[in-house]
Amino acid sequence: MSALPSDIPHERPIWAAASFATSSLDETVRRSLARLDPRRATPVQVRDALSNAGVHVSTEWAKEWLEGRRGRC
Repeated sequence: MSALPSDIPHERPIWAAASFATSSLDETVRRSLARLDPRRATPVQVRDALSNAGVHVSTEWAKEWLEGRRGRC
């Protein structure tokens, strides 16, 4: 009979690793977008900033994101 992951104290559950990766990615995306001024940035700049962070979005999505941010400025 094989041991369950919970029976092995040094093994981290897979969701813990996924959670860490997600929070790290979230922080990277926040930092990338925080560098942009939504009043002056273009959709291409937003798309490229996210692409450099490893998140690939369409220019249309970036345009919609900017429009939403500009409404809050």
